[in-house]
Amino acid sequence: AEPSDEESRPGAAGGLSVLFEGLDEAVFRCLMRWDHWLEMVVPNAHLLQHAFPRLVVDYRSHCCGGALPPEAAIVCFPRSPKPHEATDTWIEQHWRE
Repeated sequence: AEPSDEESRPGAAGGLSVLFEGLDEAVFRCLMRWDHWLEMVVPNAHLLQHAFPRLVVDYRSHCCGGALPPEAAIVCFPRSPKPHEATDTWIEQHWRE
């Protein structure tokens, strides 16, 4: 079954929806990314890229230039290019919008 709108909100599964719902328009004018804000306000948060450094990698830091690290399971695209903009063969094979 598809998740409801309630279940698909940022942080709903982990109880972070209270933090998201508490933000007003002024915060969103300054907030660049929800995940960066969470890193600042959730003490002792476990970041996947730190918990699993070879499994979760950053495209520009670890993959740019065509080579996908052999242990990588998740590739993050926090900046440019985004997956649909990159031209690496492995992205073309695996990317689904």
